Amino acid sequence: ATGVSGGGAWSHAACSASKDQPQADQTPTQAVSPQQADAAPRSLLAPVTEAYERAYDYVYDTMIKPYAEPSRDKLLPSLPSHEVPKPTLVISLDGCIIESSWTRQHGWRYIKRPGLDAFLEILHKDYEIVLWTDAMSTADSIVDRIDPRRLIRHRLYRDTTTFSKGYHRKDLLHLNRDVSKTVIIETTPEPFSLQPGNGILIKPYKFADDPKKQDDELIKLAYFLLYCSKAKIEDFPAELAKYQGQNVGDAFMKQLKEMQATGEWNKLMRAGQAERPSTLWGVMRRRG
Repeated sequence: ATGVSGGGAWSHAACSASKDQPQADQTPTQAVSPQQADAAPRSLLAPVTEAYERAYDYVYDTMIKPYAEPSRDKLLPSLPSHEVPKPTLVISLDGCIIESSWTRQHGWRYIKRPGLDAFLEILHKDYEIVLWTDAMSTADSIVDRIDPRRLIRHRLYRDTTTFSKGYHRKDLLHLNRDVSKTVIIETTPEPFSLQPGNGILIKPYKFADDPKKQDDELIKLAYFLLYCSKAKIEDFPAELAKYQGQNVGDAFMKQLKEMQATGEWNKLMRAGQAERPSTLWGVMRRRG
C-alpha cells in the first residue's frame, strides 16, 4: 500500500523498481514526519489565506464595521475639569419611556409613559441622563417633544450601538464615564448584556393595558435612583445585585416604607437637600 504523504509513495515505487534495475544510489530514503508533510500544503496555501484575510478585513472595515460597532470610541464628551461627575443614568426610548404605534388611519403615534416628566425633573439634578436607543437619529424630533426642557443631557442613536447576534447592544465602556457609577434601564436584557450587572429591567409600557394612565414604574425607580444618589452609592452593580431576580422598583418600595418608618428616609433627604418625602410623591404625580 502507498503511504499517505507524497514522500511515502515515492519511496515504495523506488523499492519495487530495485528488483529489475540496478540502483546507482543506495542511500536509504529518510522518513517524513507528519509535520513536514503538512508544511508543504500550508506553504502553498499561505498566499491564498493571506489574500482572503485581507479581503475579509477590507469588507469588514468598509461594509460591516460601520453598522456593527459604535461610530466612535468615546460616545460622550469628557466632562470639564471643574465639573463634579454625577452618576450616569441611561434610559431607552420605545417601551421604556414611550409607546410607539402605527395605524393606517393615524400613522405613527407616540404616547408618553406616565411619570416621565417627574422622573426627569427629580433625577436630572442628581444624574447625567443619557437617552440611548437603537432607533435612527430621525427619532430626535420625538425626543424634542417629550423633553422640551432638555433635561436629558445626551442622546445616542443606533450608530453608537454594538450589533451582535441579532441585537443592538449598548457597551457602557464606550460612554467615557465611570461604569461602576452607571445604571441602564431597559425593557429586555440584550441591550445591556455586555455589562449585565448595571442593568434594570422595566416592564414595557402598553397604553392598551393602562388606559387610566396609572402606570407607576418610573415613579418607583425614581425613588430608588434618588436613594442611590443621596446615599452616595459608589458601586451600582453591587447595589443592584441586592435585588437580583426581583422587580427593583417594587422591592425598593418595601424598603422605602421601612426607611420612612424609622426616619432614615427623612434624614437622608435632608442631608441631600432634597424635597421632603411627604411632598415628593405629590410632585412626581403632579408632573407625571
